[in-house]
Amino acid sequence: MALFSDVFRQTNAYAMQLGGILGLYWCLGLLCMVAGFQVSFLHSLVPLIVLGAPLLGYFLARYFEGQVRADAPVDFVRAFLFCYLMYLYATVILGGVTYIYFTMFDEGSFIEANIAQLQRPEMKELLSSPQMQSQINEALTTTGFKSLEEMFRSVTPLMLAANIVDLNLLIGVILSIPTAFFIKTKPLRK
Repeated sequence: MALFSDVFRQTNAYAMQLGGILGLYWCLGLLCMVAGFQVSFLHSLVPLIVLGAPLLGYFLARYFEGQVRADAPVDFVRAFLFCYLMYLYATVILGGVTYIYFTMFDEGSFIEANIAQLQRPEMKELLSSPQMQSQINEALTTTGFKSLEEMFRSVTPLMLAANIVDLNLLIGVILSIPTAFFIKTKPLRK
């Protein structure tokens, strides 16, 4: 019978390693999103990467279960713990890369590209609808900004990184539940 501390240590070690792979995959998605403003083909890869992330998470979790099955069966709690830690480590990597990129390399081009998107005719038409105008005016009144451009320019690298970390932590918890259910060690039929 394996001790809990040994099982936890093994689970955490695999979560760090495989979370690193998942985090690098997410960084690839960030790269495609940022570079997609210059190379439109890369922007079209972002939805594929986003949809592929839970699949990669599942396959990494399945790999973990296959590697540790002989040491101790993977029950739902251990599978959930592994999945959550894997997503946590991936989030830490993506958050760090996001902050470093937007602090040192971007120089505001990502925000400016998003502001340029607001100036496109189809976006102006969408933003001029009464429902959107109502929501925009409410947001501007609440925050004290004079325009959407001013609101966009007020976003700091830390705010971008924090939003990505918050979102990915929430998604990680949500994805950990079904993934853990599907990867737990199945009892052998006799």
